[in-house]
Amino acid sequence: MSASSYQRKRIEEKLPHELLKELYLNSRVSIKELERKLGISHHTLSKCLKECEEKYNLKYTLDVDTNLLGFSEPRIIAIKFQERVPDIALLKKVLGKDPFVQNAYLATGDFDLIIHIVGMDYVKYKHWEFAFRVGLSFYKPRVKTVTLNDMVEGFMPVKSTLITRAKVERINKVEKLILTKLLDNSRIRLGELAAATGVSKMRVIYAINKLVEKGIIKGFRMCVQNPDKRIFLFYAEVIIPNENHHKMSLLPFLYKVIGSKSEGQVTSDYSVVCDTTGYFDAVYFCNFKDGVCLNETGPEFLKKAWHNEYPYVEQCMLTELITGMWPFNTNSYVKWRCEMEAISKKPIKFVTYK
Repeated sequence: MSASSYQRKRIEEKLPHELLKELYLNSRVSIKELERKLGISHHTLSKCLKECEEKYNLKYTLDVDTNLLGFSEPRIIAIKFQERVPDIALLKKVLGKDPFVQNAYLATGDFDLIIHIVGMDYVKYKHWEFAFRVGLSFYKPRVKTVTLNDMVEGFMPVKSTLITRAKVERINKVEKLILTKLLDNSRIRLGELAAATGVSKMRVIYAINKLVEKGIIKGFRMCVQNPDKRIFLFYAEVIIPNENHHKMSLLPFLYKVIGSKSEGQVTSDYSVVCDTTGYFDAVYFCNFKDGVCLNETGPEFLKKAWHNEYPYVEQCMLTELITGMWPFNTNSYVKWRCEMEAISKKPIKFVTYK
């Protein structure tokens, strides 16, 4: 194959994935920097980016540490209605304007509704949850709640209204305005940010750097809203941990099997993996190509991998976005690889589960 033919094939088959991966790692990366990293011309990259934005409905946002802003620990609420499911228009009206609700998904299976919550403090959250359950009492909701402790992979996006509607004292007025603008579009130009805040570009750059330095902005991210894989799955897992639990023997297997299958795809099989406390020990937001992939690397796969800790799984298919955005992304399971390297300096022996 000639050099030109190879380059043309790469542009057609691999460039979209390479580009989306770079945007997930840093959504503010410039086209000029991408030219250098990917070895592709400005025109070709710009064209590919525009096509990806239109085809996959890319949303540019931030991964933020809401705890450092003064908010309570984020939570996931999984609900099963004992009566019929509320009308979707009602759910969109109620949840869409609720400042606590960051993302909500209609589902079918063990759960009917999945809600991602971020509140100001535990007392306010407790009052909110009680009022929420009372408001939907006609449908007899059975609620299971977990607190999100550690994001093993991915992140859960939050709305800019979380910042605008709350009294956030840990950042100044300019930082707050910049943060809300970046949550809505983390690729926004510096000139637009400067115009929105009424300060110079240098002041904008300084404010962004301070937000990063404080750890409030953990990353500039991109989420795919129209992925090519159409099985959207949420599942939660309960285990009975034993003395070997913290050896993390699962991580190498996950990285080897799931990581390799996600290479060259628009979205990863596992977009969000989170360690939790509460009703469940972990929750997962997944995105599978078909039933075969679901069977190979979905809940049944993890149940086998955790077989010695007696896993119990509840799951549902996510059928519609109520409010917020889908957390789907493409990555290379960077944190899993780092944790694997930290476990042992010796070569990792992969375990085969039957």
